[in-house]
Amino acid sequence: MSVKSVLLVSLALVLLYSSGSILWSEYEAKQWPQTEAVILSVEAKVKDSVLIDQRHRVPEVLYTYEVAGATYNSNRVSLDPEYLNEIYSTFGLEHPNERYKVGEALIVHYNPSAPGEAILREHVSRPVYFVFMVGTLLFFGSLLSMISSKEED
Repeated sequence: MSVKSVLLVSLALVLLYSSGSILWSEYEAKQWPQTEAVILSVEAKVKDSVLIDQRHRVPEVLYTYEVAGATYNSNRVSLDPEYLNEIYSTFGLEHPNERYKVGEALIVHYNPSAPGEAILREHVSRPVYFVFMVGTLLFFGSLLSMISSKEED
């Protein structure tokens, strides 16, 4: 077994774990109950980059919703990882949060065991699926490469 094969399998497992846990959270969030939310504000926040040494603009959405007579506020829009905000900003793409308007009524999905935890979009963005597919292909490609190299020995 070569070092290259071990590194590729390790990278694949990291990609599968990171994207798989997000996809599992998406599955769970789709089971959460729903209620109506109202957008209170949408404003651009400048944040430090997680990936590279620069700052990026992220539209932050603040909304309010009610569960069993209690009012909650949240700014969590989706389950997408933080690095996607940087990708949108770095490449000048329209951020999904820019489509929300102040005063707009929307459906929010909230965690029944912790109603203060909620999201507006229960699905994740396509890049998360892409990372999962790359991890899967890399994993099986590495395994096939390791198997074929063992057969040659």
